[in-house]
Amino acid sequence: MNEKEPNRTSGAPDMPPLFEEDPTQDMSAFIQSVMDSIGDEDVSVDDTPTKKVPGSDPEPTRPIPTTRPIPNTGTIREKTNMKKRRRIPAFLRALIYIFVVGLLALVLAMFAWDCALDVLALTKPDREVTVTVTNTDTIDTITQKLYESDLIDHQWLFKLYCKFSHADQKIDPGVYTLNNLFDYHALVNGMMETAVTRDSVKVTIPEGYECDRIFHLLEDKGVCSYEDLTKTAANYEFSYEFLAELPYGSANRLEGYLFPDTYEFYVGDDAVNVFRKFLNNFERKIDTLSMEENLLLLNANLRQKMEENNFTEEQIQAGMIDEQKLVIVASIIEKETAGASESGAIASVIYNRLCSNLYPLLQIDATIQYVLPERKEVLSQEDLQIDSPYNTYRYPGLTPGPIANPGLESLRAALNPNNTTFFFYALDKNGWHHFSSSYFDHQEFLEGLNEAE
Repeated sequence: MNEKEPNRTSGAPDMPPLFEEDPTQDMSAFIQSVMDSIGDEDVSVDDTPTKKVPGSDPEPTRPIPTTRPIPNTGTIREKTNMKKRRRIPAFLRALIYIFVVGLLALVLAMFAWDCALDVLALTKPDREVTVTVTNTDTIDTITQKLYESDLIDHQWLFKLYCKFSHADQKIDPGVYTLNNLFDYHALVNGMMETAVTRDSVKVTIPEGYECDRIFHLLEDKGVCSYEDLTKTAANYEFSYEFLAELPYGSANRLEGYLFPDTYEFYVGDDAVNVFRKFLNNFERKIDTLSMEENLLLLNANLRQKMEENNFTEEQIQAGMIDEQKLVIVASIIEKETAGASESGAIASVIYNRLCSNLYPLLQIDATIQYVLPERKEVLSQEDLQIDSPYNTYRYPGLTPGPIANPGLESLRAALNPNNTTFFFYALDKNGWHHFSSSYFDHQEFLEGLNEAE
């Protein structure tokens, strides 16, 4: 038996569902639409034919209401689709793209720099660590020991280096003394059989020693050859901010930065490791001086003196002291002073002359001694006429570079000079300096020394 079909209005089209989603969503809109269409009139259906009266106008026939179409107020799905079709403006998409790419590049650069710091052992402290390698150790276990000893930061990176450098064929069992200053290459070489019996030696570098003299001393102690030291000093690219502006090519390039102290070196050590000990020590000592803050105060005082002496702004800017010039001043103080107690006064004479139009030449003997083949107790008139930028009897201002490696007291004096009016000094009979504010006072003191003799 056939199923009955649902009743349909003859000739009427199929009606779409009133609501595709929640029936209550558009109910108020629907009711309002229907009420607006029907109005306030009553609607009725009359099947009786309408009689026409001759001569009269026919009454308008009121249309029989039928099922009215439902106003299209839009479904929730359609509204959602419309929102989805809204596009982000092109310029905004470009900005987002640039931001994302830039952020990614920054992250990658920071990651690469962090890896480089670990591989090259940059910015690490000077600290020795004993590591034991057994017969059963593998690259994985050795890497773990190095990591636990704070000798490396990235285990995966050291393993990768070992893979490409065939370190598993180089490292031998033994007890080794390693250092945080060792890069990956030095760590591997430090765990070889030849490194087990490495001897060490203590070397004291006196204040005021020049690079050439230090290099000969290190060679005499068996630390490194003079040739390796001079070549490394001249050409190796050390990653220290205070060396960034120094030109390459000169064996004295590191003059002023090999901090005087007592060091322990390996016999037959690598020149790079030797210099890193010096430079790390210099960096630590500089950090104790509040360099940036004190340089601002120093330059403010120098500017005031130059302005009082009618210096131009260009001359004032050229006379400002930065970290490199400070080391130059400290090296001159180191060579000139008879003791730490007079370092501040020596510094004041140097700065007073740098800020003076009356006495623009420093006229310091130690600067000429630096360029002489051999040091002399007394300079001759011929020496005073040497044509060199280090000759402060002929050329005004500071020397092109430091003339020695200064100690902490000389660095401190260069940064915080005494406030004096001195322009001259000379040694008295007791080996200390006598300071004078005028040329006449200075000459009077010298004449008194000659008469006493």
